[in-house]
Amino acid sequence: MCNTTYKGFGPTFAVEKLFERDKLYVHPEPLRIWFKQADIEYKKRKAPKPLVAAKKRFFGHMVQQDGSHYEWFEDRNPKIRAYRVYG
Repeated sequence: MCNTTYKGFGPTFAVEKLFERDKLYVHPEPLRIWFKQADIEYKKRKAPKPLVAAKKRFFGHMVQQDGSHYEWFEDRNPKIRAYRVYG
């Protein structure tokens, strides 16, 4: 029956359709074994690839910052701060 009516179905989907249409219940694992013994081919669904975060250059790399609140241009320009990052 799986070779004609349910051709191209995977074992799990075939189990669902067998129960829905013919009121037969078979566990997917024996059906999978029967498919293998009868050389019935079906498409296996590929699992989606997990999203991978971008790798960091150095794991646990510490960064130190230092800032200066000095009035570099006195009153001639807006106040700015100088920052330096050590890494």
